[in-house]
Amino acid sequence: MSPIRAAVPKPTGDSWRAELFKEWHQAETIAPTSMVVAVTKSITDKIVCDSGIEKTFAQFLENRDDVLLFIKLPHWFKIDTPLHGYNPDWAFVREHPEGKILYFVRETKGTDKLEELQWESEGWKIKFGSAHFEKLKVDYFWGYDPNVLIEVSHR
Repeated sequence: MSPIRAAVPKPTGDSWRAELFKEWHQAETIAPTSMVVAVTKSITDKIVCDSGIEKTFAQFLENRDDVLLFIKLPHWFKIDTPLHGYNPDWAFVREHPEGKILYFVRETKGTDKLEELQWESEGWKIKFGSAHFEKLKVDYFWGYDPNVLIEVSHR
């Protein structure tokens, strides 16, 4: 089997009104569940998480003084890949001690090894997402450890 190569992303001109993140995302965050995290550094006051790992990460970001803003990306925020839409988990803005503002996109999983992911397609979407954000010069990384995910990616 020949390896699948990540497609080089090309700007499409697609854009989303900022209000959509609040309007649609707020509707998603009001469902009663134990996976709701109350937050003050997002565009809504609650974030619904899909797993305990996501809940831990949301609480971690909320408690960091250097995280200025974060969002659990809504289900409709998709990146086109050869395996259809990929929906990364998180976007956040962090202030670096040197005064730089850093922009991150993160995927939270129960492992940091591709071969341990539940489905092979998850690994491919992560690879495609990595190529996409690298082209856009947005720091993208994935894994399970919040202490690693908060740092600049060196992969």
